[in-house]
Amino acid sequence: MNNVKNRIAKLFVGFMTLTLFFLANSTSCYYIHQPEEPEEINDFKWIK
Repeated sequence: MNNVKNRIAKLFVGFMTLTLFFLANSTSCYYIHQPEEPEEINDFKWIK
């Protein structure tokens, strides 16, 4: 019985690790706010 619980726990931890890895690397990238740059910033750019 203890062996079965141990195996289920390892599978659950592996599943959660993969889930968190994919969510952290894909979904959160869409929520980052990237405002428009003002036109006055062109005066300070090196590459135009």
